[in-house]
Amino acid sequence: MRLLWLPDVLRSAGLTLHEVGGWRDRGVELLRPARDHRPRGQGIPDEHRRR
Repeated sequence: MRLLWLPDVLRSAGLTLHEVGGWRDRGVELLRPARDHRPRGQGIPDEHRRR
């Protein structure tokens, strides 16, 4: 998620901004599909673990 709207908000708040050329195209997009983040079994008794 790039904050392309942020400069407009800051300017409307009365701040002076100095933008660096190409900043809108830098970085990576952060909205990617989430990976599976289930517990790996630490602290879960064997009888409750999925197999």
